[in-house]
Amino acid sequence: NGKSQYELRQFPAIWLAGKEDPHRSLLRTFDFCMHKFQPDIVQAESDIETLGTAQVALATKLFASKSKLVLFTWQNILRPRRRSVKMLVNWILGVTNHIFCANSEAVQVLRQQQFRGSTSIVPLFGVDNRYTSLPAPDIRQELNLKDIVIGYVGRLVADKGVELLLQAVARLGSKISLLLVGDG
Repeated sequence: NGKSQYELRQFPAIWLAGKEDPHRSLLRTFDFCMHKFQPDIVQAESDIETLGTAQVALATKLFASKSKLVLFTWQNILRPRRRSVKMLVNWILGVTNHIFCANSEAVQVLRQQQFRGSTSIVPLFGVDNRYTSLPAPDIRQELNLKDIVIGYVGRLVADKGVELLLQAVARLGSKISLLLVGDG
């Protein structure tokens, strides 16, 4: 009939360490229905060190073995990890075909972890000034910000290093303001 058909399935999450820790969560499915539709490409929009990504990678290998696995990463700093997390990441990277990276530093972190697959740099956020013409209010004056403003936009959780940022800015002196935008 010329019309596209699709089926949408939602799989509830199982939070192993509480909703504040997305790294340790799984979805209530084993195969993501991959055995039914045999996708050519499977793209997981989750971090490379999460159980959910491992779950998608395992389902791809077991139920859609000809599929290409594509991931995305923001990780631009190689942080110390427990041995179990390193092993999980190594396995995930070993079965992944391509990773979209938010920046060139994320590519470097992948290479430090011996990822040999292909990568692309795809920044996800930003504003093209050619298409914006709204005047910005003088928020510096409104918020009584100092000469130099350091901004942070994101989740206000320990994993993001916000406490370290606060400590660093406190050491920089009185001509610095820190503007935090986000919630936990």
